Amino acid sequence: MIKEKLLILVFALGTLLSCVSNQNTTDNRVYNSLESMSLLNIPEEFLPSSGNCKVWFPDYAIDKQPFSSSCKSSFMERSISQIFITNEGTDETPVYSVLEMIKAKEGFTARTLYFKNI
Repeated sequence: MIKEKLLILVFALGTLLSCVSNQNTTDNRVYNSLESMSLLNIPEEFLPSSGNCKVWFPDYAIDKQPFSSSCKSSFMERSISQIFITNEGTDETPVYSVLEMIKAKEGFTARTLYFKNI
């Protein structure tokens, strides 16, 4: 019983210390301007609202694109090129995380891009 309480205490202390240490980390991501997002050929009205995600298929017509959804319910179609967009900011100050997955000869090439007003 004492061992279990000691283990729980160590776990709780470790969790608290990791939370405190995470607050001091700096954001090392490289951001692109929101204006440069137009290079992905995604209409602004199709970008997700805060806390939502969007899968954009470059080879689909606009009327065939899926709607934005919560990030937990978004899907990734793995057999074709796609762009997975998450709005990590607010509706007033969006910060888009973009995972671009382009179909290659064997699998995908992937890169992550970040966009915000800079």
